[in-house]
Amino acid sequence: MSVGKQFIYKKLPYLFLAMLAAPGAQALADDESGNDGKDGIGGGSIVFYGNIDVDLTYQTHGTPPAGAYPAGTETVVMKNSNKSVFTVGQNGSSSTLFGFKGSEDLGDGWKAIFKAESGFSPLTGQLYDGLKALSHNNGVALNQQTTGGDNGRAGQLFNSDEYVGISSDTYGTLTFGRNPAFTMDDGRAYDPMGNAPGTAMVGILNSFQGMGDTEDYRPDASVKYSVSGIGPFHFGALYQPYTPAGTARGVEEVAAGVDYGRFTSDFTYNKNRGAIAATSLSTAALAAAHPGMLAGTVSDNTTYSAVAKYDLDPVTFYAAWQHIYYANPSTPLPVGALTIGGYQLGTVNNNAYTNNKVLTIWWTGARYKIGSRLTLNGVFYQFRQNSYFKDDGCNSAAISNACAGSLNAASFRADYSLSRKMTAYAGAMYSWVLGGYANGYLHNNTVSPVAGIRYSF
Repeated sequence: MSVGKQFIYKKLPYLFLAMLAAPGAQALADDESGNDGKDGIGGGSIVFYGNIDVDLTYQTHGTPPAGAYPAGTETVVMKNSNKSVFTVGQNGSSSTLFGFKGSEDLGDGWKAIFKAESGFSPLTGQLYDGLKALSHNNGVALNQQTTGGDNGRAGQLFNSDEYVGISSDTYGTLTFGRNPAFTMDDGRAYDPMGNAPGTAMVGILNSFQGMGDTEDYRPDASVKYSVSGIGPFHFGALYQPYTPAGTARGVEEVAAGVDYGRFTSDFTYNKNRGAIAATSLSTAALAAAHPGMLAGTVSDNTTYSAVAKYDLDPVTFYAAWQHIYYANPSTPLPVGALTIGGYQLGTVNNNAYTNNKVLTIWWTGARYKIGSRLTLNGVFYQFRQNSYFKDDGCNSAAISNACAGSLNAASFRADYSLSRKMTAYAGAMYSWVLGGYANGYLHNNTVSPVAGIRYSF
């Protein structure tokens, strides 16, 4: 029987199950599942897997935790970082989640595949919803706010990877749904901290993964193709024809990389049209909007990325670089436009980047394995922006947060494997802001030690 007939007559029930997990057009600083599903619970070709990660955390300048926000606490200094906080936290070394993944042999080297993954707070049980955490701070004074930030997880049932597709060892993999961007894949693979929200700056602030804005690191209703084994090279492309708001905007991404002995590197170019950066509404803006609405800054982003790692077992070295150009959107959005999770924008800024903002993100670090149980991870991160305030530039960083400046972080974490499924960890991150980046901050630094337990199943 041909592959096509096998697909129609024998595999349809399986693919129907997979399609139930596929996202619709309406659909999230995180993310690394920390579990590739190899352990899992279940038999056959469908696997159930997940992580549970809880910790004790302290911030010298922080805010009360919000379970809806994937990181839970502000491990990186933010504008509203204020008082010292000591609390039970979440996701210090990974993202708490559960998921299903599977494959079905179609014959002739082809497989049908699917994945459906959902992140949730291990402390409250609620699905991650960064935008809900933002809306709770609408109209609240900066020094009274709880933890919150824009995010690609906005209360969806399957708010992580969610797709269905087909795969061949020869011709590559094609998937449809809520696909991780190639920059998201790079964040997972090339960050010594594994993109962990508690100890990785790029794990709580996802501009790198999201092609300039954290909501877009998993473009909904997208198609993704990747192929490897072409000598030492691999290639890929991702396309999202429109965003959840239904406007004429979306994502185009191409990627290429090389695997040569102990050296691995990837390069990515992407265009993110109509990207939305959501924030809480000010008191004045809230008076003219509904309580659940948010403020949004809209931009067209062009991004170039290069990442690399070199394995000198037992030490692996990592480096990453990304250049993001923010411009005013070619298709402005009106007040009332939708963003992910069905959230509505009560105010919209389509003119934030009359002068292009240029953000450079880079990091370098290492991972050192000591025996079979202990791993040490260390990294330095920086987000550095140009001055895009006025044509004549900035005379002082105090003029505007559009003046040149940087956000910096140094992080260390030790992971100790207690068993095949359980890991204990402890670490700390020190982050600070300089120049225009520090404009509007209550404090310009924070120290965030953390210690916890992660269980993978």
